[in-house]
Amino acid sequence: MRMDRLHQYLTLTTDIGTILRYIGAGTCIPPLVVALIYQEFDMLLPMASVPVVLICLGTVLIRLPATDREPRLSMSLFSVAAIWLICALVGALPFVFGADMPYIDGFFEAMSGWTDTGMTMAPPDVDALSHTLIFWRTLMEWFGGVSELWRSRSPS
Repeated sequence: MRMDRLHQYLTLTTDIGTILRYIGAGTCIPPLVVALIYQEFDMLLPMASVPVVLICLGTVLIRLPATDREPRLSMSLFSVAAIWLICALVGALPFVFGADMPYIDGFFEAMSGWTDTGMTMAPPDVDALSHTLIFWRTLMEWFGGVSELWRSRSPS
């Protein structure tokens, strides 16, 4: 039974790793460009931490031994939840390193963005945040909204 569960998790690692690498490369590079445009050079390292961590984690997951089994529906649902959780855990890093937020506040901010709730733990004056962090927050909310739009239009 225990080994069966491990094999089920291993059916998902390649897919999860690929998605994390895609998110790392595709959705986290634009904030670096924004930091350069606004000359917020102190935001380069906090923003670079996101793609580096996601791509490294994705690469590790891809290199785990995969099985040829078809994943169960429950495991597929688990993989979606795991990806959202990982993205929020890693997406909090720019808020922690770039705005000196406590990690739990940064995590809340990132989870709010990825899930498109729009709630915030940012300072009362959001404009006090750097352009790069405002863009990062907006980008997460946009991707969260796109996934909500896609889900609402997909056939049941």
